[in-house]
Amino acid sequence: EMGCESAVMDAEAAYVAALFAATSWQLEADTLLLSGGGDLTFERRPPVPTEALVGTDWLLETLIRGDVASTPLGDPATLRLLPDGTVVGSTGCRALSGTWVVRDGRVFFPEFAADGECPNLLDQDNLIVNVLGDGFDAVVEGDRLTVTSAGSEGLVYRSG
Repeated sequence: EMGCESAVMDAEAAYVAALFAATSWQLEADTLLLSGGGDLTFERRPPVPTEALVGTDWLLETLIRGDVASTPLGDPATLRLLPDGTVVGSTGCRALSGTWVVRDGRVFFPEFAADGECPNLLDQDNLIVNVLGDGFDAVVEGDRLTVTSAGSEGLVYRSG
């Protein structure tokens, strides 16, 4: 069993009740509407822009924690997804390596390692490892890659 704050549990109960009470559905473009016990609207995730992601050298510009954006410190933090399914990069102090896949509209690193020590940039290092390691949404706009995790954390890279 799992318990959350009362407001979160109430929202979950309302969602589950509306889901089970749905009696009709409508699919229009990338939007699914379930009706009957309260309307639920779902939007399809945009496809992962793998053509723009793969083979590009990405340089970290911005760290995002909720409403706060900051500049990374230390050595350049990088990210590179290779066509053979491997990933390499750094957090600004530790080397990153592993493998990548696209599943359900998100990028995942099923094998992921951060080698080295990072005592002076621990917060930055943890944020990068957590965002990348938990699976992320990726949006490429021009020379910018925005990576967001399931929470309110993210990273903004630019092509190098």
